[in-house]
Amino acid sequence: MTPTVQKVLGALLLLVLGILSLPVVAFFLDGAETENWIVPVQLVLMALIGAVVTLV
Repeated sequence: MTPTVQKVLGALLLLVLGILSLPVVAFFLDGAETENWIVPVQLVLMALIGAVVTLV
C-alpha cells in the first residue's frame, strides 16, 4: 500500500470515528453535572485515536 493511500484511509478512518464517537461520548456524559465535559472529552479521545492511527 502506498503512503498516499495510507494517508487517505487514515483520514477517512478519523473522519468516521469522529462522527461516530461524538454521540457515544454524549450518551455517557449527558447529565446535569457532566454535560460540559462532552466536547473536551471528545477532543482528547480524537487526539488519542489520531495518535494511534499515526503510529500504526
